[in-house]
Amino acid sequence: MRLLETTQTLRPLAEQALAKRWWAPYAAAAGLVAATVGLRFALDPILEGGVFYHLYYPAVILATYLFGGRVGFFAMLLAGACAFFLFALPNPGATPVYLGIFFFLLSSAVLVFVLARVRRRLDTLTQEYRRIDTLTQAQADLFREHAGRVSDHLQLVSALLQINASEETREMHARALMNAASRTMLISRMHRAFAHEEDAKIDFQAFAVRLADAALAARNRPPLTVVVEGEKVLAPLEQATALGIALLECINARAGRNEPGVIKIEVLRLGEEGVFQVSEEGGRADWFGDARVVGAIAEQLRGNLVVSGAEGAAALRLTFPTKLAPLPQWTPLAPLN
Repeated sequence: MRLLETTQTLRPLAEQALAKRWWAPYAAAAGLVAATVGLRFALDPILEGGVFYHLYYPAVILATYLFGGRVGFFAMLLAGACAFFLFALPNPGATPVYLGIFFFLLSSAVLVFVLARVRRRLDTLTQEYRRIDTLTQAQADLFREHAGRVSDHLQLVSALLQINASEETREMHARALMNAASRTMLISRMHRAFAHEEDAKIDFQAFAVRLADAALAARNRPPLTVVVEGEKVLAPLEQATALGIALLECINARAGRNEPGVIKIEVLRLGEEGVFQVSEEGGRADWFGDARVVGAIAEQLRGNLVVSGAEGAAALRLTFPTKLAPLPQWTPLAPLN
């Protein structure tokens, strides 16, 4: 098995090195035969004039596998000639010398023919495997991307269900909404586990820079500048998605006014809590987007949301635990009070 893996590694390297010169494969085959001749001369005192052809089979096999059938036949003829004229003919024995060269050429020809066919078949199988592997990888990437998008949408749906449950005064309806939020969030996490590595985290500051730029580009670059400040905060994908939705709500709502301005995004980590803040000097506190969506995000993160517009500086500040929040409680059989 190791020998096969080694030859499979050597073969593409040999083909790349010798592809530009048509004569290079034949020179390499001649080198293999010459090395075998040298080995045979070195072993001549031990072999005592015998074993004329056996040592050349590895050279013929390697030449055929690495360079193809034509080079293999060339190596076979060259090896037969060297063995015959350098060793067999000067040392005639009980067996006729022509019989030995005949059987060597016959067996080598069969070997080269079969190995060349195997080589071509391996080439076909390798190409088919690469094609199928590329197609499979593309399909897997597509499924992962789809699962990631589904997860993001389900997370937002779960947040809206959860905030509706908290505002519902009828207990049975509230419990039904909370159960739906729990199941939806669980499905969202299942999709995200398929789409990404488990416990994957991203730098939310860098993510916010790219997200803000994409949001402004989608609105044809309104007269609005977004500045992202703060420190590097590694956030789980679930939290990054929730904060990204809140950030998009703020940017889209502010850009929709089509007025010049500068909004500042800050991302900080204070102990076991994360801080996400959006502010604008001289702004109003009514441009932070859909209040229910932002509130649902805060509810889902188990965070504390504060919106203020005092002293001409509008700010939205969301503090949240850096650890993932547990799923909303699922109690389908609990009795009503």
